[in-house]
Amino acid sequence: MLTSHDPEPTKRKTRGMRATYLKVANGNKENAWSAGPTIGVFVHRIATSQPCRHKITEGGLQCAYCGAGLVPEWRGYVPLWDRDQTLRFVLINYEYLDAVRAINLHAEVVVSRAKSRISPCVVRAELWCTSGLRLTEKTRDPVDLWPALLTIWQDDELTQFHLKAAHEQLTGGARSGVEFPLEALAEKFDADAMRLRTVAAADEKNAAFVRSLKDRGAGVNGKAKK
Repeated sequence: MLTSHDPEPTKRKTRGMRATYLKVANGNKENAWSAGPTIGVFVHRIATSQPCRHKITEGGLQCAYCGAGLVPEWRGYVPLWDRDQTLRFVLINYEYLDAVRAINLHAEVVVSRAKSRISPCVVRAELWCTSGLRLTEKTRDPVDLWPALLTIWQDDELTQFHLKAAHEQLTGGARSGVEFPLEALAEKFDADAMRLRTVAAADEKNAAFVRSLKDRGAGVNGKAKK
């Protein structure tokens, strides 16, 4: 008889902060709510926008894209709450930064894109508010988008640089050129602990399985002894 099981307790951990790109089709618009300050990053536009490691670390790390002769471009990562209170973000050009910075936290905004295929995203305050953002424990405070961006970029060296700077900030040591928030450091420790617990749980199951084979008189590789 087959038995249904609940998830492993070690896998019930709440995920760290995640954010996804709010895609707006050309000629369309989407309503959302301001979630926090814009983070300005020099990026290299490949298949997706990749951070310029040299710029973001103020020379602390080398950038392969710069080495290949690609010139970085500035983009602003704007955090937003959508209708389902899911954390999203859009990228803006520098022309729209002042307008976005003038938008109050939790204010309703309209994200639009013109019909031209190469049109950038435009974020403007919604003059005729349709509804207010329901404030919860998740949405009440301004969002710090750095941890989510590091998760998206999946650059181990950049993440380590981030964690080192956060550690130096925490301990009062000499600080690197860019100061990062401490949230990513906590998430890194959580992820490491989660990984170790998962490995330990798997090892315990394997050990129990091997012992069960021994108890049944099995020999090498689980084969019955002759």
